[in-house]
Amino acid sequence: MVDYRANIDERQGAGFVLTQLWSRKAMFPWLAVIFADGGYGGEFEAVVKKTYGWVLQIVRKPFGLKTFVVLPKRWIVERTGVIFKLCQAGFSRSDAV
Repeated sequence: MVDYRANIDERQGAGFVLTQLWSRKAMFPWLAVIFADGGYGGEFEAVVKKTYGWVLQIVRKPFGLKTFVVLPKRWIVERTGVIFKLCQAGFSRSDAV
């Protein structure tokens, strides 16, 4: 888990997180695709590919949809964030029973 100041733009924060991840790439040799929401699309996708060689796959809502919809792959991002937070707090599966 990488933390950064709240007054930093999301893309700048993502750049910081990716730099930290790159510095530990030996721990993640299988990493090839990173899922992100629509706020990280556009030029940022190309920068990630050129700089790190990773594919930034944007999970977008269907065009024109104004209601809630479950987005494929989005649950992976949400679940992973929760798992990291629980691990930081010292939570284990045995605590849930």
